[in-house]
Amino acid sequence: MKKRWMQAAAVFAFFGVLVLCVWFADMRISYTVQADNSNLEERALQFLNQGREAPAQGEIRLYDQVDLGKERYVLMEYIQAVEPQLGRIKLEKGLNGRYKIVGIGYGGGNFREGVEEDGKEKYYLFGGRNTYFGIAEIKAVLDGREYILDVPEGDHFLIGTEVAPTTEDNHCDFEKLAFYNGSGEDITAQIP
Repeated sequence: MKKRWMQAAAVFAFFGVLVLCVWFADMRISYTVQADNSNLEERALQFLNQGREAPAQGEIRLYDQVDLGKERYVLMEYIQAVEPQLGRIKLEKGLNGRYKIVGIGYGGGNFREGVEEDGKEKYYLFGGRNTYFGIAEIKAVLDGREYILDVPEGDHFLIGTEVAPTTEDNHCDFEKLAFYNGSGEDITAQIP
């Protein structure tokens, strides 16, 4: 009886060690982005080239970031032969303090926005270019509720605000989206 118990304990310990080794290897292999984003540009290009026979040539430029719990969102531009594409990188924090890229989206236009969830809480993120616009404040409407976002000075920005947990919209109502300059003037008509 004691021998069986010892064998069962040895098997259990073996599988426990095996699970820890797999977990540790996954942390080292998957969570490779440094906490300070110092290698994020390189890792983002690798992520974009996954599954491609011929790697795409391009450059990633990083701008602002917003951390929501274990998730980090980074505003970026993907520069290829054509006009720079504005996008957002979504990262997840591992127990080793590093991050892994879980998604990258990019495309034309000057802005990227949308609702993101962090557990039971929801946040509205808005990022974009502000080189020529002078945007100081944004009014966005989600599910009929108005949210005011203060835009920091700079050529690019990524900002967020908590929204009602019952919000069903994933994007703002673009017909009610408004931009204001530092003097409080509505400059929506001047923004492409």
